[in-house]
Amino acid sequence: MIDLPRAVDGLVAAATSQVDPRTLKGIVEKVLDGFEGAPEAEQNGALRSIGRALGRVDGRGAQILSLALGALVEGGASPELAWPAVESD
Repeated sequence: MIDLPRAVDGLVAAATSQVDPRTLKGIVEKVLDGFEGAPEAEQNGALRSIGRALGRVDGRGAQILSLALGALVEGGASPELAWPAVESD
């Protein structure tokens, strides 16, 4: 089982640094995979962490985090938790 908080930390670190874009796919996939089996509290924490990070980055990092949030919402995450991060961006 994938540790969702650790996977989100890895995504945030990658999005806020100059990581090779080819490595981002695997990082995002870990978050998506970890999200599926995680308890609701961890899922909500993941959305909030990604949302906070989204407010601190621009360019490619913001794109990656926005796409990850969108994918999580499409997969069943709470749009109400994701919306404030996207709205303020």
